[in-house]
Amino acid sequence: MFTEMSNWAKSIWSTAATAAPDPNAPPPPQGGGFTRKLTPEEVEKRRVALEEQRKRDEAERLVREAKAQAKAQQEEEDRAEACGMFAKKQRVEYNDRVVSADTWVPAQVIGVHLDDGPENPYYTIAFQRTRDGETEDMEKQTQPERIRRYPKKEPEPAAEPEAPKEEEGVKGVEGAEGAGADIEGAEEAGEGDVKKQKVEAPEGGAADAGAQ
Repeated sequence: MFTEMSNWAKSIWSTAATAAPDPNAPPPPQGGGFTRKLTPEEVEKRRVALEEQRKRDEAERLVREAKAQAKAQQEEEDRAEACGMFAKKQRVEYNDRVVSADTWVPAQVIGVHLDDGPENPYYTIAFQRTRDGETEDMEKQTQPERIRRYPKKEPEPAAEPEAPKEEEGVKGVEGAEGAGADIEGAEEAGEGDVKKQKVEAPEGGAADAGAQ
């Protein structure tokens, strides 16, 4: 009996091994056993579509990253402003007294230093100095009183609706005057007919009287 069970197990194992798929065998064809090879034009079209999609995805990713960075920078600047300080990477204006006492130039904070305590910060800024027609990239340390926040752009006012054109009003007046002229002409024509009837009536009456 043990021999029979052993033979039965061997037969099942051999059947399973025979039915097992070959890992190196090619995959079965899709679509009812028929596959069509793409033409070079179709291959190029798919390649172009994939490249365009990749560019769109990359542009959207860059936009999302830029918005996230701008939001984080604004939050950092708001926290620094609440403490009476400036934040790193913040845009500011620097009083470049080397040029003149009233010269304020755009600058950017590239370092915040608290060596003397948080109540006495000083900053490293980067800016451009223009003097005698030459522009030079500068980087220096300065005190808070020499820099100020960069002015924010005011929102543009909403566009006001356009006033009606003057030509349309002139045309309307001319049309009204023309209509008035037509009415006056009609009235004059009516008066002429009435006068003619008044004049012709006696003549007709006289002729009738003579005929009688």
